[in-house]
Amino acid sequence: MKRIIALFLVIVSVFSFAACTDTEETEKAKPGEAAANNTKTEMLGDDIVMECGETKLPGAAYYAQLFSTKMDILTAYLGLTEDDPKIWSQDSPEGRAETFGESMTRTVIEDMVQFVWVVEYARKNGVTLQYEDKVKIDEAYNTYRAEFETEEEFLSYLGSLKFTEESIRKYLELTLMYDKGFDLLVAEGADYYVADEVFDKYYTDNFYTVKHIFINDVYKEDEEGNPIELTEEEKAEKKEKFDNICADLGDGVDFETLYLLSEDEMSVKYPDGFTLTDGLAEAGYMDALKKLKPGEYTTFNGVNGGMYVIFREELSEADRENYDEFITSVVYEDTQYDIYVDHKPEVTIHEDIIALCKIEDIPVV
Repeated sequence: MKRIIALFLVIVSVFSFAACTDTEETEKAKPGEAAANNTKTEMLGDDIVMECGETKLPGAAYYAQLFSTKMDILTAYLGLTEDDPKIWSQDSPEGRAETFGESMTRTVIEDMVQFVWVVEYARKNGVTLQYEDKVKIDEAYNTYRAEFETEEEFLSYLGSLKFTEESIRKYLELTLMYDKGFDLLVAEGADYYVADEVFDKYYTDNFYTVKHIFINDVYKEDEEGNPIELTEEEKAEKKEKFDNICADLGDGVDFETLYLLSEDEMSVKYPDGFTLTDGLAEAGYMDALKKLKPGEYTTFNGVNGGMYVIFREELSEADRENYDEFITSVVYEDTQYDIYVDHKPEVTIHEDIIALCKIEDIPVV
């Protein structure tokens, strides 16, 4: 269900950032004709972007993936609510002779190429959707349909993503076929099998269990819970409190005793510590944590304020299950790229159709 979740995250995440597209019908050109006659100016949802055997990827699916990628970059990574053309025109961070927008578009194309090939692989190996699969699609579709007051509003919303009621269901069928095909490919003994040891190693190499003591030297809350900036005198008191904690640690006071003083109540919420990886905490915090060996501590000042004593614990095995899905998705990204490299010659890409839709041109509101 990995891609069904990903697709509907696109649908949910754009409630506030719905893409605006021209719904006026234009004459549809066959794949390959656009470049020759130069009359087609907009990708349509039912244009075929890629195909492999009997599997065909519609333009709406490609558009949705581009849109999802753009939204992730703008909101999740950059914290923006509006587009900025300079983001997409800057040089690619990978050092290639391409812009960042071209780099992201290429990444989406690579991902969709392996997607199409895996779906076709599933077809060739006798995979079919069962009744319970179609029930899941109906349930998911109806859940999100219920977010809208009228059918017209929902269909208009789907149209902004170049989907129709029929095409969104067909694409969800493709996502289920993909998951079933991918499961075949990574099963034990199959061409792309990944041993359990690989997942275990990723956890041990990239995750860290930590406890910290946090002292808030920035603000306090009033009776209604609203933040109020501390006075200089109050900030000085917080600094003295933090210095005393550090002095106690230097004098051999047990960290567990001082852990109770953390002003974010971490000792209550996470008495055994909590496990992190890159992206789950401030970069400076993670850098400081990585330099420690289990049993060591250091201090860290947050970019936006706050003073920390960071104590590294032995990696928690109990926390591993909390990250199983994340670890699996990250490890399988390499597998998906291997599939792309191995089988891209088998997938036909209609470049003339793809050229009609660039990530930097996708509108957000």
